[in-house]
Amino acid sequence: MRTTDVTFRDVQHSFEHHAYRTPLKFGGQTMTACTVLNVTMTVESRAGKVATGFGSMPLNNTWAWPSKTVSSNETLERMKQSAGIISKLYQSINDFAHPIRHAKQLELSLDRIAEMPQLAVLVVNSAFDAALHDAFGKVHGLNCYKTYGPPFFDDDLSEYLDERFAGLKLNQFLRTIPVATLPLYH
Repeated sequence: MRTTDVTFRDVQHSFEHHAYRTPLKFGGQTMTACTVLNVTMTVESRAGKVATGFGSMPLNNTWAWPSKTVSSNETLERMKQSAGIISKLYQSINDFAHPIRHAKQLELSLDRIAEMPQLAVLVVNSAFDAALHDAFGKVHGLNCYKTYGPPFFDDDLSEYLDERFAGLKLNQFLRTIPVATLPLYH
């Protein structure tokens, strides 16, 4: 039981629709617009500190839910509906935990959402997850990457992955200070 753990006080989501200036070909389909999911999440620590975080994600249903049998409009609508379901799931949690433990707790519930591909569910949830991590960092006055080690989180990674990660901690694999450049391949 850590005083740094948080619980949820408020979760809100909204959508922005953006028409492209020119059509974009992606995944074998032509896209003319994009819907963005925005999430704000307010958390409170056991110590009584409160902060609000923000997360955002394009609902790229063309990539996350490619289908030859379900229309693009329907896959987008179902992804938008799942945002409401996920929002309610977060709001139903009364436990205090680190964001990674909250994610582990939600994992089984997310698996059962709206009979949609897991990738589509994960894309929608990523905006909520980003808002949670942002709020967690803000409630502690830190860049959230500095909260993935002691005193905030020191779980053995094998609890979340598998036995090959026994004895390893998340902060062993993350930078807490940004670097000027990164190699990138896309």
